[in-house]
Amino acid sequence: MQAFLARRSRAAVPAAHATSTTTPPSDVAANPPRLHNGFDPDAERQAAVEAAREAFLPTRLAAAAKNRALAERLKGKLILAPLTRGGNLPFRQLCADFGCEAAVSEMVFARSLVGRNGGGKGAQKAEKTRLRRAANEPLFGVQIATNNIAEGVAAARLAQEAGASFLSLNVGCPIYEATRRGLGAAMLRKPTKLARLVAGLVAETDLPVEVKIRTGPGESNINAGFVAALMEAAGAAVVTIHGRTMEQR
Repeated sequence: MQAFLARRSRAAVPAAHATSTTTPPSDVAANPPRLHNGFDPDAERQAAVEAAREAFLPTRLAAAAKNRALAERLKGKLILAPLTRGGNLPFRQLCADFGCEAAVSEMVFARSLVGRNGGGKGAQKAEKTRLRRAANEPLFGVQIATNNIAEGVAAARLAQEAGASFLSLNVGCPIYEATRRGLGAAMLRKPTKLARLVAGLVAETDLPVEVKIRTGPGESNINAGFVAALMEAAGAAVVTIHGRTMEQR
């Protein structure tokens, strides 16, 4: 963990990893690393991913079986995306009647569901209605918004008790109500902190974890590839990408 938390300097990055992971080796000569005042962002990101893979290896290995099981169940399935004010139980039940094979709940604020740090203080019972699974839903994920491991773990336990097949962490919501709290797409601004959150959720819950992200915070910072690599390193079973930035709403 210390290796992941520590800031990595460019000098510490092996030369073999001084190019973007998306650039084929044969193109290195024609596309040299982009340097900004002596700083190579691609190499720094690659170093962060490698450090995360090393730090979270035990978590990833422990989650391998449940992650494979979810991936197999989702493979080739028609999935209903989460819909704010639309993806409620009656609507999902109707979609399942017409062939929908997997669905995700409306977003649940974990703190509103379980209280601060999962302790119950300030919890809103009304939020529990979003956890309900229709009897005809073959595969159902509960979507939560949180930036706190304890809150997320407590929410995951309630979701599992309600019959959820997996936990969906929302890192794509662009609305002010979420981003002002440092939730949703705002977390794309701090990918390594997000990776620690995901690793904590994966390690402390029985449900496999899916992470929904966007292409980046804005046009000047398209980081979906980097974030997705960190999510895999942290033990996420699935990464879903909404093909717009947070600024594009």
